[in-house]
Amino acid sequence: MELLGQYSGSLTQNYYQQLLALLNAAISSGDLGGGSSFDNASVLALEAQAQSFASLPTGTSGSRVTDDSFNYPISLLQARLSALEAEANSFTTVSGRLLDILSNETVLLDEILAGDALNQWAASIPQLLGAWAYGWDFSIGQGLKSASLTNVDPANLVVYNQELPTLSVLNCTSGTLSTGLGAPQVVRTFPIKNASWSYYTTGIPQELYAPDMTWTQLDLLETLPRVAFSASPSAQVIFPTGGLSISGILSFTGQVPGGALPTYVRVLFYPRRNQMNANVSNGVALQLSSYSIDPNSVVVLSTTGSQLYSQATDFNTDAVGTMTPIDIGVDVPVVVYFSEYWPAYQCSMDQANWSDIVMLDVNRPYRDDETQFAPVNIQDGLFPLTDETGTPTGLYFQPLVLLTKQYTVLVTTPATGAYGPSVVLELDIEQPSFMNSINLSPYAAFPVTLQSVVVEGLTSNVQSTVFSGSFLMEGAVQITFPRQIVNKVYLTMVQESYTIEEYQQVAPDALQRSVMNNLQSSLPFAMRGATPAVPVFYYGYQYEIGFEDMVASDSMPSLPGVFVQGPLIIQGRPDVMRVDAQTSGTVSMYLCYVAYNAAGVTVDENLQGLPITPSTSIVFPFSSLLDRTTVASVGLSMRFVLRSQDAFVSKYYIQATLT
Repeated sequence: MELLGQYSGSLTQNYYQQLLALLNAAISSGDLGGGSSFDNASVLALEAQAQSFASLPTGTSGSRVTDDSFNYPISLLQARLSALEAEANSFTTVSGRLLDILSNETVLLDEILAGDALNQWAASIPQLLGAWAYGWDFSIGQGLKSASLTNVDPANLVVYNQELPTLSVLNCTSGTLSTGLGAPQVVRTFPIKNASWSYYTTGIPQELYAPDMTWTQLDLLETLPRVAFSASPSAQVIFPTGGLSISGILSFTGQVPGGALPTYVRVLFYPRRNQMNANVSNGVALQLSSYSIDPNSVVVLSTTGSQLYSQATDFNTDAVGTMTPIDIGVDVPVVVYFSEYWPAYQCSMDQANWSDIVMLDVNRPYRDDETQFAPVNIQDGLFPLTDETGTPTGLYFQPLVLLTKQYTVLVTTPATGAYGPSVVLELDIEQPSFMNSINLSPYAAFPVTLQSVVVEGLTSNVQSTVFSGSFLMEGAVQITFPRQIVNKVYLTMVQESYTIEEYQQVAPDALQRSVMNNLQSSLPFAMRGATPAVPVFYYGYQYEIGFEDMVASDSMPSLPGVFVQGPLIIQGRPDVMRVDAQTSGTVSMYLCYVAYNAAGVTVDENLQGLPITPSTSIVFPFSSLLDRTTVASVGLSMRFVLRSQDAFVSKYYIQATLT
């Protein structure tokens, strides 16, 4: 239903029509109002009951059960089932039309993407200023095929009427992809006898196969995305700016299954009270803390508590954490109370909301003014990274040196190059024979990356890897390899993208149980009830892989292949022209034209074609005896002759200045 969008059902209307027929029959037989009057209340009650199965009317009963106690609920149930059938038929019709629209829009989307790629390629070609231009990309089809010019090869004047296919070919030998107008082929096909998937999953798999093995689909509903993360977190300094490194200052460790969200860690200095017992002497500085202190917060007492020393009179302090006695005495035992700025940290996911402050002290992790002492999971001197609510992420860190600066660090667990499930599709050929290609077309929402192709001969110990690499399968493709006897083909691929899905599993007899329970409430006697079906919900990350049009083939070239596209009408007289093309293999190109005067009469033509060298500007090749001023319009046609097995014409672009 998500695919088809908002569907407007007619179930209520069908209910109403069926119940109206029952109502008319009841009125005719005198069941309502004793046959003397029309009972509006009964009509309204029936209309209300038509909305669902939840409220079937109860049968009539007195001193004995009448036949209406059975007939009326069953008739009403039959009416509603008829309405459901009509609704299902209506949905089938509407969904078919919507799927046709969706298919056409998908094709249109492919054409838009191909057109955009053509425009980008054409923009990279030297342009003739103010010229008429036309381009075509054969990946979306043959385009305008000439109906008047024959498929003649100008080199020998022989007509070749073989149909040229438009396809995508992955050449396993060279590892290259060719898309567009290909050379004609004589093809023998071999159906797939059996297909099977091999995979590893921690979730719920589902395999689907066509009865004739022309398509198959694999769905993997994983509990977590299949992404592998590096063992060591990565830390990037955000503040202070200037490209500083925290190497040797802060150490981050930990590994989280499924990865961890990027976490910001802010190191700051927070005041806390401390004390020190020491013997002091006048003029000898005492280091109170390795960190900064608040000089105004220092209090010095004798150990007996009988003497309170005054700042600036008995001692001096500074912000770097020292206290120097002035008039206390020599080797006097004292207790010093002070506030020091101890390093602490906070964590956040968005740098807007931060977790509570945690002191970087294993023995005193809570600040002095803390009122809610949430547990801090310190492990072996490592402090946990959390989100803004204090929930641990599974990563830890610790200072390696005495901290002197405030830092804001972005900590991530970068993904490795391996992500998504790797699966193997095994295709068992119905008839082992010499062949050189496998054809298939992906239809799932996201494309897969083909990593290897292995073909097996008559026995399982005769296998050869014909392709190893990385190829994104975005559309129908013909995978070609050296011709050999093939019994099975193994395609190893990885699906990198997923969708988040939630499914509800309902028992097959859920509707039957619901109907029986509702029918029980309408009967005047007890019958065995049915236990209601309890749905089961599944939630996860779904990887979907599907292929259709699967077939093995043995393709032999039938050369040469000739194709003529046109005519392209140019209003005006071409002067200088240039043809650019993207081809592979051996391809010959010829320009055919018919020139007309203002009355539409042919004044010059060349239907066989003049050879064209791509990427070269030439004067339009009118006949030497033609008075060019009489030309009012020209119909151009491009003749392509594909002379090698690997020949392809992907796209071409024509420019012509007009005078």
